[in-house]
Amino acid sequence: MNVLHWHVSDASSMPFHMQKYPKLAEKGGFTPEATYSVVDVDEITQYAKHRGIRVILEFDMPGHNYAWSLALPNLFVNCTDMHPIETQSWKGSFNPTLESVYEFLDGFIGEIAKRQTEKVLHLGGDEVQYKCWNESESIRSYMRKHNLNLTQLYGVFEERAHKIAKKYNLTIQSWDEVYSTAKDALPNDAIVQVWRSNLTLKSSILDGFRSILSKGYYLNLGFDMGKAQIQWTDIYSRDPMPSGLTKAQQQLMLGAEACIWGEEVDEWNIDSRVWFRANILSERLWSLQGDTKIGPDVLIRAIKQNCRLMRAGIHVNPIDDRNFFPRRNLWAQCEVDVPGYQH
Repeated sequence: MNVLHWHVSDASSMPFHMQKYPKLAEKGGFTPEATYSVVDVDEITQYAKHRGIRVILEFDMPGHNYAWSLALPNLFVNCTDMHPIETQSWKGSFNPTLESVYEFLDGFIGEIAKRQTEKVLHLGGDEVQYKCWNESESIRSYMRKHNLNLTQLYGVFEERAHKIAKKYNLTIQSWDEVYSTAKDALPNDAIVQVWRSNLTLKSSILDGFRSILSKGYYLNLGFDMGKAQIQWTDIYSRDPMPSGLTKAQQQLMLGAEACIWGEEVDEWNIDSRVWFRANILSERLWSLQGDTKIGPDVLIRAIKQNCRLMRAGIHVNPIDDRNFFPRRNLWAQCEVDVPGYQH
């Protein structure tokens, strides 16, 4: 693993201190203490850099950002009638018809560009609630005047956001809704992160976009909101590379990403949600393409890595090894030489 995709903000919190817009975190964070200062962010990125890890910041927009509206209400469409609970993900959205929104984004993205050396910025773009926009009389009037429908208006926002990023020499990464709904708004160097469909992954690559796969690698599944569990064997046995691509097209596949969403995650359980399945994905991505057979050698490596993590104080999730080994206690596995493992 060599990239930390940091989903910094969402509807429920904007904890990132901006020098130009200090009220964003002051009003948008859960509490004044639950925020990231400029020093905090610098320390995190430097800590990662010294370990060979890139940090890509994500600020989701135009939706998933209600918390921003607590500081910038004049830039937002208020969806309170649709979503009365304050922390609902779709309660608010930037108003894409306002010039003041793009003036703010110019200042916001400009500061991010100055504060980081990373040249990729993730601007989300997922799960935009068109119903909210459509219930705004000013937005409906704007669409009539400019002969736009809702998805075309979404494309206008994405195109303008990307142009602002290019002004500051940044490349935008976004969720696959931007590609699927507003492909013409994407510059050639845009990065598409696919979370909904493997067909979208292949399509985006065939259209010439660099792409990343997250579908199938949501490590919160099985613990969060009752959805089907993602087993480690599912991760290892599936090659993320789409079939039928030329060598040149395969170069556009940047890799895959393990996601851990935080609706039911805190400091007490995050270790067991992430590990050891993230280990398995890491080996999958660094292994030969098509080599997806699961045998005792794979399990031996996974057990040994779990032991290393446990000895480092990380509370890893136990490995179900009943098909290969009779020992059921992980500490027992760590205290003996696992058959076939070479020190």
